[in-house]
Formats: sequence, structure tokens, C-alpha cells
Amino acid sequence: MTVMLSVLLAALCQIAAQAGHGTARSKATAEGVAGKRLIELELEGGKLSLLELVRKSLAAYGLDGSKLRFTDQSLPVEGVRGLLFIKGLKLALGGSAKIEKSKDGKTLRIEIDRWTMRAYRQRGKNRLLRLLSKLTGEDLTSRQYRLTLPGKLPSLGPLVLLIHGMDRSPMSLKDLQAEIESAGFATASFSYPNDEAIDRCGDALARKLKKLAKEQPKLKIVIVAYSLGGLIARHMLEVEGNDPGNVQMLIMLGTPNHGSYLAALRPVLDVFRFAKRGADKEAFISILQDGFGEAGRDLVPRSAFLTKLNKNARNPGVQYRAVLGSKGPLEEKTLKFLRELLLHAIQRKTLTATLRPMLSNALEDLDEVLSGRGDLAVAIKRGRLAGVESIVVPMNHRDMIRKRGTGPHAPAQPALSAVLRWLRTTIE
Repeated sequence: MTVMLSVLLAALCQIAAQAGHGTARSKATAEGVAGKRLIELELEGGKLSLLELVRKSLAAYGLDGSKLRFTDQSLPVEGVRGLLFIKGLKLALGGSAKIEKSKDGKTLRIEIDRWTMRAYRQRGKNRLLRLLSKLTGEDLTSRQYRLTLPGKLPSLGPLVLLIHGMDRSPMSLKDLQAEIESAGFATASFSYPNDEAIDRCGDALARKLKKLAKEQPKLKIVIVAYSLGGLIARHMLEVEGNDPGNVQMLIMLGTPNHGSYLAALRPVLDVFRFAKRGADKEAFISILQDGFGEAGRDLVPRSAFLTKLNKNARNPGVQYRAVLGSKGPLEEKTLKFLRELLLHAIQRKTLTATLRPMLSNALEDLDEVLSGRGDLAVAIKRGRLAGVESIVVPMNHRDMIRKRGTGPHAPAQPALSAVLRWLRTTIE
């Protein structure tokens, strides 16, 4: 029973982690070093309150458990039962937590390593995928990463490697590809599962470009990456041991370098896609083979992935450039009205009221959708990267990769114009 209770409490921590992603502002808990989550609980007579544990665990992830009501219990942290409880909690958290009492015995401190927790969740999801593979008869664990090269590699100038964004494919960059090829550059593309963990995609790209570097040691590459693709490229270039050494420049279009609050809607989009295609086996398998919720989690501001990535320095051997959009659809007064309406509506029920702090924090800072501050997917301030040249264009997220107009007098598309200008500098 004691171990089972530990497992249930650990599950609560993981559910909270999926919702909160570091938005906590509770006085009861605080972040220590980057990537850690701290929960401190008062002890009385060698026991702690179950209700306090639940509430403070929720508070640590930006949730509000003050309205939760259930019969409280005193949980032992001393003696045989206390040892079993703590061992069970550590086991259920997959080794991601350090649990210890203060010297005076008045406080229990739980320190959760978010990166270790992330890896633990991934292992759990992989086990579930293997089980579902047996039930469906389909391999749901394999992931497809493709580097598509042109028929002839360039002898002069760089090869331009295009990387698509989330829920896209290389075909989504056809306008961008056509403009680059018209300017005389050869192009290649990298495709990946849309909802796979970003670091896994970056590692896969590193392996493929290292192989290419061995086969074509003189070939230089310029990466033009859209949205999530920019984070995949950064993981490859900035994580120790990954850099293939053949990338000359990285151009990022609408990349959420510090995350996007709209990424929290990713699970909703999966449900919509499933419903749109029809609730059948093929749709279910297709969604699972495209990843298992990791990319959306990685994109939430202050996620474990972004916290770790943004501690890295820029690659000194690579030139960085960025384009960000400012054509969000809403004015600030409209967003304020919608925010107050939503927060009032969710306050009435215990479950939705629990989510109120997390939603309030996100809605207070939803620059992604504001005119002049975001492009409907990425906020300008969360797209900027220290030490990187960036320009802001009056475009939304999708239009950044589309060709505007077809006639000779059609206005220039500013994002594509910037890409071409930067590409030309690589051959001057």
C-alpha cells in the first residue's frame, strides 16, 4: 500500500510536469539550479501531510491545488514504513528525484531533475509503444529521418539544406526551395518525425551530415531552417560532439529559440487530426509513428530541453541569422478581454481552477498572437537569440515561407529576400 501510494504521487508529479513546464511562481516552492525543481514540505513527528504534498507538488509546476478537498493522511518518512514510502517514490520517479530530510528533521526536500525526468518519460512512452506495436502488428517505435541530396552536388558555393517545421514536410518549403534554386544554389532537405523529441532529431541530422562530410570533405553547407527546424539545427551545432564541421551558416525563419506558449496546444491538434481523418487504425498508427508528444513538450518556454540548449554557446565556426515575424492577428485590448473571459470561466470548477495559474501566466505573456510582437506562432522576444543578427518582417508564421505574388511587378517577399541576401554572402 505504501509503495502504491508513492507510485500514485509520482504520477501526479508527472501530470503536473506536462501542464506546468516551469511556469511556477509559488512561494512554497522554487527552482534551484537550472533544470531542477524543488519541493519543500514541513514534517511533524516524522510525518508529512498528504494534502500538503499534493498541493505543493502542483504549485511547483504552476498549478493551484488550494481548492482540492479530500481526507488528509499523515505519511511516515521515518522507520520501516517511511523508508518504503521514500524508496517507492524514488522508484516511481525513475531516479529523477533526490529526497532528503533537513538536519533538524523538520523539513523534507524533494529535488527533481527535469532532464532526467524527461528521459524517464521517454523510456516509459517507448515501452508503451512497444506494447501497442504488438497489439496493432505495426512497428510504432521506428523513426524515419531522411537526408535528400540533389542529383549533382555543387562544385562551387554551398549546398543549401532545408529543414521543415512541425507538422510539415519538405514540400511545405517548395516556394523557398524554388527561389533558392532560381538564384543558382543547389538544395537538399532533411525530414523527421514531426512530434519526436528535438534532441533525437538533431542527433540524427548530425549523424547524416558527419557521413556526408567524410564522403565530401570539401562541401560546405548552409542550413535554412523553418520554425522547429531551427532548434534541430541548433542542437546539432551547439551540443558537444554533434557538430559535423561542414556547416557554414544557419538561417532560422520563425524559430522559437525560447519556446512558444502555443506549443501547449499540440496535443489538441493531434486529436483534431485524428478526428479529421476518421477514428480508424491507420490514423492512430500514423500519429504514433510521427512521434509521441515530445516536440510539443520541448517547445514550451523553459522546458527541460530549451533550458539545457540555451545554456550552450553559439558555434564559433557558424554564422547565425534569424528572421522573425510581427504580423500577429490580435490587438492587446482584444487579448486582454479574451483572457479575462477565459479565466473567469475556468474559476468555477475545481479541476479547471487548478489550471488557472498556469493558464494565467501563459495568457499574460502570449505575445505570439499580438500584432507587432509575434507571428501567430512565435513571439519576437522568444525568437531572438543573443549574439545573432535578426530582422523582423511584417509577416505571419506561415507566410514567411510562401512566395508573394507571381508577376514581374509583384512586391518582394521580405523573408525570402533576406535569405537570398545572406546566401550570396557565402560565395562573395
